[in-house]
Amino acid sequence: MKMRKKRYNAGVVRILQKAALVLAILCICMSANAASVRAVQSGTLSINSNGGTNTVNVSVTSVDTSTTFLMFQTKHNSNRPVGSTVRGRLVSPTNIEFVRVSNETPPGSPIDIQWYLLEYSSGVKVQRGVLVQSNTGTSMNTTITAVASTTRAFVLWSKTPKLSDTVFSGDDPVIGELTTTSNLQFRWGQSASDSHIINWQVIEFTDSVDINVQKGSITTMNASTTSVTATLPTAVDPTATFILVGYRITASSNNNIGARLFRARLTSATSIVIDRSVAGSEAVPEIFWQAVEIKDGTRVQSGNVNLASGSGSATIGISAVDLGRSVAFASVQGEGGQNTGRSPYVSDDVPGVGSATFALSSSTQVSVNRNSTVAQSDFGWFVVEFGNSGILPVQLASFTGRAVNNTNVQLDWTTVSEVNNYGFFVQRRSSGNEPFADIAGAFIPGHGTTTLPQSYQYLDAGVESGTWQYRLKQVDYDGSTNLSDPIVVDILTSVKEGGLPTESRLNQNFPNPFNPSTTLSFAISQTSFVSLTIYNYIGQAVGTIVNETLTPGSYSRAFHAQNLSSGMYLYRIEVRPIDGGTPLTAVRTMALVK
Repeated sequence: MKMRKKRYNAGVVRILQKAALVLAILCICMSANAASVRAVQSGTLSINSNGGTNTVNVSVTSVDTSTTFLMFQTKHNSNRPVGSTVRGRLVSPTNIEFVRVSNETPPGSPIDIQWYLLEYSSGVKVQRGVLVQSNTGTSMNTTITAVASTTRAFVLWSKTPKLSDTVFSGDDPVIGELTTTSNLQFRWGQSASDSHIINWQVIEFTDSVDINVQKGSITTMNASTTSVTATLPTAVDPTATFILVGYRITASSNNNIGARLFRARLTSATSIVIDRSVAGSEAVPEIFWQAVEIKDGTRVQSGNVNLASGSGSATIGISAVDLGRSVAFASVQGEGGQNTGRSPYVSDDVPGVGSATFALSSSTQVSVNRNSTVAQSDFGWFVVEFGNSGILPVQLASFTGRAVNNTNVQLDWTTVSEVNNYGFFVQRRSSGNEPFADIAGAFIPGHGTTTLPQSYQYLDAGVESGTWQYRLKQVDYDGSTNLSDPIVVDILTSVKEGGLPTESRLNQNFPNPFNPSTTLSFAISQTSFVSLTIYNYIGQAVGTIVNETLTPGSYSRAFHAQNLSSGMYLYRIEVRPIDGGTPLTAVRTMALVK
């Protein structure tokens, strides 16, 4: 049987071939896989001693383990490492494992845990593993799958001591550092006893545009020093940066726990201050810091919180965050997660006096809690609202705009479903260099929670000539906000009587390049049958945006390319006037870069 070859539009193919060089340049310059957080799960639990190894499993909503990492804090009230440390890890798509190792008579002193599980939908890769500390040295190396750069990855860890550990000493707190792109090294202050076990995670952002990690060590804190400062090689944006600090100490059997508890704060764009409340009898051999600046729209708040002697809790007020993509934690990770601060306590080695959990009790509040209240303590804290792709949680189905009578803009949008949707603020700006601002009085109430499609309209009256961008700021009942992708509407300066375009035309899409959505805009001067079609690089039609009769006016249509591959595409408009007149055929190119 004779095969029939499929024919494609030759003009389309030629245009795309000419655009190949442009695409190659764009692929070098643009982000290949933007980081976007999918969801944050969180919870609490308490783990007791069972006289041995006690493993507690926590069930979670299924996640992709290759893009998900765990953060947690612990609070406790014990003067032994076995009563104050746990290790945690994600062991399957639906299960977190926390382990406590202790020879204490059950139930022992409880260790309470606040955990956060962060899953990214794109742009992040996570490696994890388990390491048993060597008892013949003060460092160990483990090989990992090579990351693209150490400036794109940071390290989290937690650990448990041996079963009978009695003193908080040099083999307990550890430091984890990516010394090369494929080597993870852990260091501690004295040869470890058998069976100290470390759980570790390496979190890598796949695009350098999204992150910059700086790191370094301080080795100048002698016995009498209580404060040291690290200077960052490159200034950071403090509103997009958090720090993680680890340390190692020398062998010690004294009760001065205050000399072995540290607070860390990002005090400026170039400075990290690490301090303790009291000096010690030995020098601190090393304090290791990581400054993680995330540039994907992540928003960071930070500060210091003080708990007075006798007080086990405090409340921090913060600017509203989206609880579905936010975490709270302390900046120092010694052993039991990101939970450590400083304290002047010197009567016993109870690390719990400077250990606390940080729970986002609402979108505007962090609850700080500790179990040991024998002295005051201070913590450097961070709340991180991780960036997302800008997609509305109410499942926005469409968002379009068009000029009306050349002085007004008609906006229309629909939703597939809504959850806790308080409503929408309409925002506008006149160019890509100006900030978006709410239009006065432009608030459209939402429908709360519904699984039914909903339609909305807003007329922006008296708009001056020019090119305008519009977007929606969706607000939940808890005050958290989410932003839609912008659309573009042209108010033409060349019009005929009645305020309509004098000619039909096809505009360049915006943004371009794009991922995953862009806006296509065009003008129609006569009532016409209009078709607007998207083609791939070999001339195949991959989508139809418009295929209908339209009246004169300016139009914008959103194009969503979540299911398409990166590459050069073109869009072609055909305008055929119903009552005769000059038809229009126009083609433009655009680049999808994921």
